[in-house]
Amino acid sequence: MKKDVKKAWLKFAETNYDFNLAKLFTEKNIPEEFLEEIVTSYEYSSQKCEILHGFESGLTLEQIKLYAKPEFSYHQMRQIRFGFENGLTNEQVSFYAKPKYESSVMNEIREGFENGLDFIQVSFYINSDFIENQMREIRLGFQNKLTDKQITFYAKPIFSSCKMKEIRLGFESELTDEQIALFARPEFDSWQMEVIKKGIRVNPSMELVKLYAKPELSNANMREILWSIEEGLTAEQLEVMTNPDLKDSHLKVIRDGFKNGLTIGQVKLYAKPEFTATQMIFIKNGLLGKLKNCSKHQLELIITSKFTDYQLREIIKGFDLDLTYEQIQTYAQSEIPWRDMQKKRNKILCQKLKQTLSEEY
Repeated sequence: MKKDVKKAWLKFAETNYDFNLAKLFTEKNIPEEFLEEIVTSYEYSSQKCEILHGFESGLTLEQIKLYAKPEFSYHQMRQIRFGFENGLTNEQVSFYAKPKYESSVMNEIREGFENGLDFIQVSFYINSDFIENQMREIRLGFQNKLTDKQITFYAKPIFSSCKMKEIRLGFESELTDEQIALFARPEFDSWQMEVIKKGIRVNPSMELVKLYAKPELSNANMREILWSIEEGLTAEQLEVMTNPDLKDSHLKVIRDGFKNGLTIGQVKLYAKPEFTATQMIFIKNGLLGKLKNCSKHQLELIITSKFTDYQLREIIKGFDLDLTYEQIQTYAQSEIPWRDMQKKRNKILCQKLKQTLSEEY
């Protein structure tokens, strides 16, 4: 071996890996021209390290030469090396040891072979239309013994990897084709798919699940309706919650109203998108009789005035402080700013206190 080549190689081994490897190379019967090629042809030390790793793990020179090529990045080299180290055949490793495959794609091919997939199955998901995360979901479908029909159902570029996963998990949990079809639609995001899938387990007939399996409903709204199904709400009650203009915070208040015995007619008084959740809570509590000195009829009159949250708080404080409805009406007007409401309410309280004191003394 040329002294300058050997010296350069040993210096690299000592500097970038360890002294034992440097010693290993002096003991191995490695052709001089191969060592010289490695020293002179590779720009990055990480590529040379991958070659060192191959020798250390006992790969043959022929195996190492398959990936010891400057056109491979060290990430690609690593995937090829892993294949040999994990017992893949030359044919299997050669299948993916090509510069056109990024290391992430190589990884999916290697994982497929290592988990018992054949060339036809691996070739199925090595498609330029799929990204590596989608390839993984298809690979897992084969590994978990799904049928070709089931895998073909979701192995479509239009489904993101997250959507593919939800469909795959549906098949693996033995949902029927009809049940899968309810949520395996491109217009649903993966979170919506998950909530629909959970609903099917609660309501296998899907009659109630179909009420919220609609793309226009957010996954948060779907979740609120699912919880309502679990709590035993009827289809008629659930219908009130399916307005896509309502937020999930609205649905919480609607659900709580039904749980506390309000009728559909009563809940519909506040189940309106123009109300905030705070306003809904105020109305719900009034309908449940939790507001002092406020009858349901008086409450309905207040509802129609469309107060802001701050205005409603001032009105509630009036009820809590035992003001009469007539007294509250003097400031419970939507055109009055909430700070002015507060001043008016405090003025009424002062007058009430003075009157009480004069009567006592």
